[in-house]
Amino acid sequence: MPLARFDRLPRPAQKALRGDAFPKFAATKSNEGIPNVVPLLSTSLADENTLIFVRMMIWKTARNLLANGRITINVIGPGLYSWIVVGEFAEFVRQGPYLDYFNRKAMFRYNAYTGAGEVGVIRVREARGPVPLGLAAAMFYNLLREPVRADGPGGHGPAVMPGPVLEKFNRRLALKHLGFVEEDGTPVAVPCLDLHARSANDLAFVMPRNDDHPLSQLRPGMKVAGSVFTLAPVAYQVKGVFTGEEDQSGRRQGVIHLQESYTAAPPVPGRRIFPPELS
Repeated sequence: MPLARFDRLPRPAQKALRGDAFPKFAATKSNEGIPNVVPLLSTSLADENTLIFVRMMIWKTARNLLANGRITINVIGPGLYSWIVVGEFAEFVRQGPYLDYFNRKAMFRYNAYTGAGEVGVIRVREARGPVPLGLAAAMFYNLLREPVRADGPGGHGPAVMPGPVLEKFNRRLALKHLGFVEEDGTPVAVPCLDLHARSANDLAFVMPRNDDHPLSQLRPGMKVAGSVFTLAPVAYQVKGVFTGEEDQSGRRQGVIHLQESYTAAPPVPGRRIFPPELS
């Protein structure tokens, strides 16, 4: 199915953005062009031109938004398709109807730890989709994979992904996204359910057959971020470089050489795991 572009949010995308049960991920970038991809589950539709979200445990995302305002939301909706919503960050607000909206929700009401104290506002520029999840193919390839351990062979240098991080990326029932920056500077997050660890320092995934798929834009040397979110909920993010494609049993497989890993969930979201932060 060709990837269409819309100057307004199509109804299926609006439906997904209104539903709390549909997962949303945010892609931003630093001024140096480093992508950042994290779950942003609070993202909601205010109107067909505006998205809102709670500023909660997203320090790097907030810094990127205040630096350059570039953001894309990916939402997985009904029918096993996702939608890419390209936006421009407008502001953070501490009062008004947007804050009231979130504070009426059970997740935030009377909860000092996850209370909605500040709300981000995004102006929608463009919607793209629908992007097929490739769920059937991901399940098939996941069954073929051999398990990898953090201390197993195939890595290069110290382990970027310690055992708990590697184990989450190799889970078959987990939401995984890849993020990168397009040629025009737009950060993009794309679901990649078959993303998995080849070693403690490398991730791999099956390249899409359709040249219109967003991941077909990846070129060797591009900076990439990978995010995993489990039902626990536990989330991690890794960053590295796309090194290109390899043939793996007749399949085109994309490879990412990792350089950094981060926590993306409590108790210390955003803490760098590797290289270790200096105390």
